[in-house]
Amino acid sequence: MKDYYKVLKIPRTASAAEIRRAFIDLMRIYHPDIAGDSPEVKRKIDEIIEAYSVLGNLDSRLKYSVQLNRSIKVPKLMDAEIKFNTANQKKAK
Repeated sequence: MKDYYKVLKIPRTASAAEIRRAFIDLMRIYHPDIAGDSPEVKRKIDEIIEAYSVLGNLDSRLKYSVQLNRSIKVPKLMDAEIKFNTANQKKAK
């Protein structure tokens, strides 16, 4: 899952105004008239637009943040718990 916060170079606690400002600033940097018309620039613009379309809307941002937290934190916690339980079971024997 893409981290749209990293795409827009903002913290997860960013306000709506900060998200909008980051979008505008990045679009100015990667505007084809300034950055050129290469496929890499087009890909970056598409990525920025995609990130803003998700984070710029409160409902979609909340859904995305829940999914992002699940994909990042839960597996790590589960792995740590499994390793911890396995280690304790070996010590108990």
